[in-house]
Amino acid sequence: MTKTVSSETTIATELSIEFESDPKLVAGALGQIIDGLSELDMSADQSGALELVLAEVVNNVIEHAYSEEAGHPVAIDVRGAPNRLSCRVTDAGKAMPTERLPKGVLHDLNVELDELPEGGFGWFLIGELTENIRYKRIDGKNHLSFSMSLEKQSF
Repeated sequence: MTKTVSSETTIATELSIEFESDPKLVAGALGQIIDGLSELDMSADQSGALELVLAEVVNNVIEHAYSEEAGHPVAIDVRGAPNRLSCRVTDAGKAMPTERLPKGVLHDLNVELDELPEGGFGWFLIGELTENIRYKRIDGKNHLSFSMSLEKQSF
């Protein structure tokens, strides 16, 4: 992990971490990100929301872009300032279908348990907790970026 902190009056933190596409490594990588952002004085709700979003994104990369095959690179870059986080997750796996973000639609939950869909909730959560989410495929790599507000309010 590389980390820089700058300016006496404004705290800005930049973190970069790269790890292999192994589900067993995700929690440790996310823990390093959260620990590395400690200077930003995020609330428990804010750090929890960031961890949830990054976990959903990275697990989607492992499951879909890399077809659950371990050993491929996943990179997370985070730039934090007092009121905003900017994040980018990069991988070299398969492109998203139609090279577009999936629609994050909440499914009807007023159905029998066996009628609930198996997945699809993650993109809804990602969309609800982030702003400015973008996806680009550049030179054989997926780049997913988003920002999150760190205004002093709970989620």
